[in-house]
Parts: sequence; structure tokens; C-alpha cells
Amino acid sequence: MKKNDIFISYRRESNWTLGNLLEKTLKSENYNPFLDTEEIRYGEDFPERLREAIYYCNDFLILIEGDDLVKCDTIKKDWMLKEIEYALEYKKNIIPLFTGDLNSNVKNEKALKILEKNGLKIQKEFFNMAMVTLRKGLISVPDIVKDDSEKTVHERIENKYDTVRFKSQERLSVQQRIVKPYNDKIFKRLLENKKDIEVLDVGSNNGNTIMKSVVPEFDIKHIIGLEYSDKMYNEALKYVNTTPYKPYQIDVEAEDFDEHLNKICEENDIEGFDLIFVSFLLLHLKKPGNLIRRIKKFLKRDGYIFIRDVDDQQIVSYPDQNNIVKYFKDIDASLAHTGYRFMGRELYTHLKQAEYHDIEIIGEDISTIGRDYDERKDLMNMNFSYIRENIVDMISSDKKTKYDGYLKWVDDHCDDLEKLFADSTYYFKVGLVAIIAKR
Repeated sequence: MKKNDIFISYRRESNWTLGNLLEKTLKSENYNPFLDTEEIRYGEDFPERLREAIYYCNDFLILIEGDDLVKCDTIKKDWMLKEIEYALEYKKNIIPLFTGDLNSNVKNEKALKILEKNGLKIQKEFFNMAMVTLRKGLISVPDIVKDDSEKTVHERIENKYDTVRFKSQERLSVQQRIVKPYNDKIFKRLLENKKDIEVLDVGSNNGNTIMKSVVPEFDIKHIIGLEYSDKMYNEALKYVNTTPYKPYQIDVEAEDFDEHLNKICEENDIEGFDLIFVSFLLLHLKKPGNLIRRIKKFLKRDGYIFIRDVDDQQIVSYPDQNNIVKYFKDIDASLAHTGYRFMGRELYTHLKQAEYHDIEIIGEDISTIGRDYDERKDLMNMNFSYIRENIVDMISSDKKTKYDGYLKWVDDHCDDLEKLFADSTYYFKVGLVAIIAKR
């Protein structure tokens, strides 16, 4: 069957009109929604085509009002309940769309899980406004590309028009250079007037982020760097024997992570850390909350954890009438190698659940304001240069996929992106989050 990226669940008697309007609107924006238009016959077995549609979709939108969820218990072989069950089982991105007042007397456990999800009100009178918010919550990417008839995908991978391709080391240097003054301000606040400072850098890459910051200027006893990548770990070895920095190769998601870190602490006579720094790591982890919880016990009572991560929904791009930045980031969000690009907004909740105290989100405005052309181009490369590389990694050698189209679109719009950042009147704000907390 044809694979759709958005599944629309609804009850015909309550949301037929809005369901059809939503489907038509999503289609007009080049999304590929699924809306079952056949009349539902209560008591019939759930059709396999609906299960498959949910299995293959990215987003599960459910239109609900009145008794829609209460009926999950009262209707025999209820199709909406079955759709909910499959959406939960397949771990889809579930977005409830509340189209009117809701009966709160919901008993079914599966139906109650829907109410735990972040949803929004959507009414015909304010439909366009609701769509603006809905688009931000979708994982699916609109089909903004056409078949590449002029060149094969593999010719495009190797072509010379590759202006947004950076080597990872060069991009990391740009990122470290841009973020350094913002990190330094926080480091100074957390480390001033402390003695014999113990620092843990989790996800330290090549060690440059922490070692080229102001941290080494303080009374540092140890800086322990944890890194998983062979390449980055070997790069970090350059600091050994000449600085207080010691890199260790370790998988922070391994079951024996605590045991390994305990041994490292014993080896270096470290009883606890004054600062635990976690930079651009959590978005790549399967269970970021687990790491936040596990490293808490290694923090001194008066120590701080400082986390920096991304939240692409905080990006501002203006003027950008053709939504170039939005489409680049929509593609970005659909790539497996990219990581979870909205991790930043979940940091407060993770810290709160792990029972950290004095949690504070640091307000920052990392943007194009006051930057010259080279600095604006650095911002562009930091935020977009990896996208093409990640698309290439997703390309299949034996069949055509949506990633082939993404590659063509990115190549075709490199100039458009560069023109935006070359314009001194263009405003771009980076989607970064900095948060600190005490044990």
C-alpha cells in the first residue's frame, strides 16, 4: 500500500468536516496524510490497511471532542481505540487536536495516555493559526522535491557544488568558537572563588571546548573528559601530560557506566565534581534522562551541572519568505544521524525528574546581530553544514528513497541559504539552550 507520513484519527459523527479540511490543507502543503473516508461500522473488525497506515506513518493526529475518548470504553470493537493502541505500540509522534469541549470522564488507560500528550485546540474559525503551531510539532517533512532526472543520486553525492559540506573537525571548531563567550560567562559564574576544582566534561569531543574556555584559568585540579568516538578521543590525547585534562574513552549509555566512572574517580582521587559539563550530547542519546540521573551522584553537594543542547524550534529566521531555513530544518529533523533537535526544551523536565535543585535556564541571544559576513557564515555552517553529510549517509545504493530527493533539494538551495546569511539585514537566531542546576 502507499505509505503515508501523517495519520488522521477522528470520529465521523463529530469531526468529519475538520478532518477533511485538515487532510486537504496538509496535502496542499505537500505532506502525505492518511484520512479514512469510509463509513465506520461499529462492531466490525479493524482493517489491516489502517494498522499498516499507522505503522508506516511518522505523526498520529487525533481529532477529539465531547465523548470521543469516553466512547473508547462504551463502543464494542471501537476503531478509534484500536488506532490509539497501535499509535502507542508503534511509538508514533502523537498530537491530540481538541476541536471542542471534552468530557473529562475518561476511564480507558490507553485513551488517558492521549491526554498526556502535548496537543492544541483547533477550530475552523482559527484553523490557519492552529496550523502554524501544528507544523512545528510534526516530525514529517513535506515532499518539497521532485525526481532528479538530470543526474543520478551518486553523481550528486560527489559533485563539486558542495558549499554547505564541512569536515566534522572544522565544523566543531566553528561551533566551539561561536559558543565560547557564552560558555565562558557561565563558567566564570560557577567556578569563581573555588579551590582545587574538579571538572567532568561528558561528551568532550576533542577536548577543545573545555580546554579553550576560561575553565583552565581557575584553580583546577582535574578535568576528566569522557568521549566515545575513537577519532575524537585520539585528538583529545594531545592534552595529556601538559594540562590537568585527562580523556577517557567510555560509552555513557553502557550499563556499567557508573562502575567505570567510579574507577576513574578512584584512580584520580576524586570524591566528587564541582562542575559537570554536558555539551551537545543528550540529543544523541536514546535515554538522556538516564544519564542526567546517573551522573548526579558524582556531583558535589555545592557543585553544578551545566548542560548545553539544541532546540531548533527556537530558531528565528527573518525575512525568509520562501521558508528556506524551515525546509532545511524539516529535512534535518527527519534524519537519523541528526539526533533529537528539540532536546533543549526537555532539559528542565529531565533535571526536575532527577530531583536536581536551583534549576535555571540561562537567557542567551546567539544571533546574526552585530556580526560581520564571516561570522554570519560561521553561524550558517554551524547550523546547516552537517545536513548534507547526514543525507548522503542515508542514501540507499540499490533503490530510490526520499533521501535522494532531499539531497537534490539541499543542493538546489545552497545558494538561497548563503544569500540569506550574506544579507546584513537578515536576522537569524540560533536554537541553543543553556541550563544549570545543583545536586
